[in-house]
Amino acid sequence: MQLACADGARRDAYLALRRHLLTQLRALHALALEQPDPAAWAPRLAALATQAQAFERKFRQHLFVMARNRQVDGVQLGSLMNDLGHIVRIGQGLRNVMQVSGAPFQLPAWAAEDDAPLIADA
Repeated sequence: MQLACADGARRDAYLALRRHLLTQLRALHALALEQPDPAAWAPRLAALATQAQAFERKFRQHLFVMARNRQVDGVQLGSLMNDLGHIVRIGQGLRNVMQVSGAPFQLPAWAAEDDAPLIADA
């Protein structure tokens, strides 16, 4: 909903969140395809966690800059922070499930494609 009505800066922030989640999902999918042995996953899962933490830190900083520049109000900032929290937990959860269970993470064919749209036409 926010993507349809948000202005440029807010819309870009929501797209960045969506892009990050999709990137993480694709990386987990690729890991399962490239390294079928779960014993080899640990270093790659750790690298993905590091990348996710870097994104989270940078995104939070960007949000506070947006707030200082009055590109978002308190409610919008809270919404973006909440969505970031959901995305962080999704990524952590999927990495944990893969590591503990040894089960591969498989994306649907449409999501595995690099050119999958970030916004579907209504």
